Amino acid sequence: AAHYESSSMMLDERIALMRKLLLWTLLMCLMLVPGLGLLAQQDLVAMTVKAGFDGRFRENLWMPIQVNVTNNGDPIEGRLVVRPERSNALTNVFSTPVSLASGARQVIFLYASMNSFGSSLRVELFDANGLTVTEVEVPVQSLLPKDSLYVVLSDAPNSGVDLTNAHVPEQQAAQVDWFVTDLPDVAAVLEPINAIVFSSVDSGTLTSPQRDALRAWVTQGGHLIVTGGGNWQPTAAGLGELLPLVPNTAVDVDNVGDVLRYAGDFQSSAEGTARVAVGALVEGAQVLAATDEGVPLLVRHSLGAGTVDYLALDPALQPLNTWVNLNDLWVTLFANPAPRPSWGGGILSTETADTALSILPGVTSLPE
Repeated sequence: AAHYESSSMMLDERIALMRKLLLWTLLMCLMLVPGLGLLAQQDLVAMTVKAGFDGRFRENLWMPIQVNVTNNGDPIEGRLVVRPERSNALTNVFSTPVSLASGARQVIFLYASMNSFGSSLRVELFDANGLTVTEVEVPVQSLLPKDSLYVVLSDAPNSGVDLTNAHVPEQQAAQVDWFVTDLPDVAAVLEPINAIVFSSVDSGTLTSPQRDALRAWVTQGGHLIVTGGGNWQPTAAGLGELLPLVPNTAVDVDNVGDVLRYAGDFQSSAEGTARVAVGALVEGAQVLAATDEGVPLLVRHSLGAGTVDYLALDPALQPLNTWVNLNDLWVTLFANPAPRPSWGGGILSTETADTALSILPGVTSLPE
């Protein structure tokens, strides 16, 4: 009986061991199956995506893809990828390397271009073995060529800058509200934007690559608008070399009616005291509006092929915030930038451009 009991216990132990071996074998097999072996890791990696300019983009022009990744699992060495196989309107495969330590949180920019029929974009995170860790799909929408795209950078919940109606009839305008950290550091990615406004924001936190990209965008034909008012100092902190008026203090004025008249409003009045940034005009700056005492209220200069306007008061405060025709000011500013050559907006039709190149006298064998 004792021998039988001992044999029975040994059999039970062998059965238990066999079950453990089978279980581990099954788990190892699952780990080798693409998409299944990383289920546990996927649960530990969180990813959010902001594509384009609040989901908008211009056909065949660069758009930013901002990816926020949190890794609560094992370290990951891999790539972020967008590809035509998963986003069929993409013009190519675009990717960037990723290195995520355990517990890491990163904001990573990826840049891509799409055809106008694109309606969604899928961002995939692959590990070093080419296996999918996680993926996110977001909707996107193409802007029409004549539609305007404006970006407003502000730290305030309500910047007082609403540009959605700043367009001519039969066209549309889209506004994107960004923090400084949202601004790409590649000038080509800013090309789809018609105008960028800095208002009540600390531009001193701009990185050197962001400043370089912003300056390059302006000199290549961009339109930059910067506001003053009570927050003149942080707003101008990182933009001094671009401004037509470099502020050094602020004063209170009671007459800003010349701003209204510049916008074509000769009926309204601008009553109330306004805080106005004052400083030194740079060489070549043009004063578009001023107080009766000569304090500049709106100043402009050209920088390369671009335009920079400085509105010395805050549009979110009195008296501009109660001015019913404030939108006319933005429309006027956008309608009267420095003149640009006809080709300054880039190539709109590659087919026509190819034809033009092919008939240029004396020009042959241009590179692709």
